[in-house]
Amino acid sequence: MPTVKIVEVDSFSPLPEDLLFRLFALEAPWIMLPVIQRVFLFDNAGGQHPPFASLVGSLRASLVATLARLPPLAGRIVFLPSTGDAAIDCSASEGSGMRFIVAESDDADAGRLAGDAYHDVDTFKAFVPKLKVDALPAEVLAVQVTRLKGGVAVGVAMHHAVVDGRSVWRFLQAWAAACRGDDAAAEAVVAGLTFDRAVIALPSGGELTRSMLRNYAPNLPLDINLFPSAPINLPRRTFTVTAEHIHRLKQRISDHTAPAQAGSTPAPSSFVAVVALAWVSFVRAKHPAVISADHDVYVFFFIDWAKHPASTRPWCSWPPRPAAAACRHPFACTRITWTRSSLGGVLRE
Repeated sequence: MPTVKIVEVDSFSPLPEDLLFRLFALEAPWIMLPVIQRVFLFDNAGGQHPPFASLVGSLRASLVATLARLPPLAGRIVFLPSTGDAAIDCSASEGSGMRFIVAESDDADAGRLAGDAYHDVDTFKAFVPKLKVDALPAEVLAVQVTRLKGGVAVGVAMHHAVVDGRSVWRFLQAWAAACRGDDAAAEAVVAGLTFDRAVIALPSGGELTRSMLRNYAPNLPLDINLFPSAPINLPRRTFTVTAEHIHRLKQRISDHTAPAQAGSTPAPSSFVAVVALAWVSFVRAKHPAVISADHDVYVFFFIDWAKHPASTRPWCSWPPRPAAAACRHPFACTRITWTRSSLGGVLRE
């Protein structure tokens, strides 16, 4: 595995005032599932990158500007013993703020790492900072910029109690726009966002949150990492699914639809078709001895339903949240979607 040397570690909190955001009940369970990791490889085969020091300066300055727009990401998750709550503390106290790490690796080739079908997972992990999450206070965000042979890696680690998949990409879009110098685009990404916890009214309010914390993290502020030991390293590979592949896959699904259902079953979306392919492939690979071709297998996932009118989501009994409310996991406006897929290829929603 290539050697990665840490050159600089900086910590900063770009906020001009102290802010405290209490976690609420729908965020509390995720305090035990702390880390979302992303790594981006930039190949400089064309020689268009600026000098590494200049590139680091641009990334650092634009990150500060982005965190000013998204203040919870610049804080730490803390325990409030007087009430039993957990909160995101954005004050500029000692040990607060986020870490910005600069590293270098002379033997890691950006072009090879980006182009390999089978990914070098151990090397990728070396490009992502290790978030300090075993106890509260816990970090929310850390960033690492690594100079590679022929390119750069940008690694991001974020706490799962503060962000989900959608908010991770919103943060990255805002940061990228700021780094390009496009302040208008950066503002547009976060336009209208509010971090007011009062916009999501849950039954029993704070007591429900404290009950969730006691259930999921009974030893607060200690022992909040559900996976303290090293996770199992699974091989990773990228598969490219072209538009032509998706079209043929949809056609195959339609061909397998029972005649009695053909008129009432809508054509599968591209997302459903690809998920079905991945799910069936996974089940076939993992459980060939116990699941036969005529068995039905199920997968479910959460989708954000907040942008849809309340009349289209009767399963949501709580008041709809404003579309611009920035909450971690909007379960009150989330639909649990079940997808049924037989190993023979039939798919239904």
